[in-house]
Amino acid sequence: MDRPVLSIRIRADIETAKHNLFESKERFKILFLPGGGVAPAVARLAEALNPSGRTNAPRQRMPSALHLEIEDFTGTLFDIEAQHYLPCAPDPESLRAWLTTLAEEVSLVAHRQIADERLDFHLSREERGRVVAGTLTKRVDHWVKVKATPPSPPRIEYAAPSPIKLKGVFNAAVLNPESPAPAAPDKSATRAKTRLPGYVQSAAAAAKMDAYLRDNNILQRSFSIAVHCNERTLRRFRKTGKIRHDTLCAIAREMKMTVEQLQDK
Repeated sequence: MDRPVLSIRIRADIETAKHNLFESKERFKILFLPGGGVAPAVARLAEALNPSGRTNAPRQRMPSALHLEIEDFTGTLFDIEAQHYLPCAPDPESLRAWLTTLAEEVSLVAHRQIADERLDFHLSREERGRVVAGTLTKRVDHWVKVKATPPSPPRIEYAAPSPIKLKGVFNAAVLNPESPAPAAPDKSATRAKTRLPGYVQSAAAAAKMDAYLRDNNILQRSFSIAVHCNERTLRRFRKTGKIRHDTLCAIAREMKMTVEQLQDK
């Protein structure tokens, strides 16, 4: 089986997410050129016949910006469907085979999008093709790695036992005045042994994660698998901003950010 069998509901979600991606003209201002749906020669003729929007200002080459847009477009288009393969794959090898077939299909769509000759001004066609190939290789390896990494078991914390108060215990100093007085507790040592809080509160981090899922068309279920937690945890985090510190670290890694950047307002 080259691809997993997905339910009609999931296939409909994939189609909707792809449609929204193709309509993201503000997100891909260089890649989605005006008249991109027609032949380049026709687009150039349309520009020549309607030069009202053109000026005599010099054009700025933007190779790095186009590189990032191609990466974003190709990776998002791939992840829209790849995330649904993860729960269906019995092992990493099967997942890699499915993702390789998907990558070939996405590559054809991406190459049609980057074929416009007008993009040569920013980045050559060969370089654009290398960006597509490199992005797909990275995304295949990413999802296979997620599948191969076993989820960490939930950590169980127990409350510290309450101190037991014993009746009839006498102060040794009273019974024996010559006995030395008990030493005062070392407060610095007590502070050093204080554990870091298990939970953090960050509405800014929750908002950034929510925007990341929405902008990249990632389902909450797939993201929860990637960060090794359940959907209920992410749902509560998006609502309250409260989450375990180790789970927040996993979310930051998946979003390619530091914890400080994720929490920064």
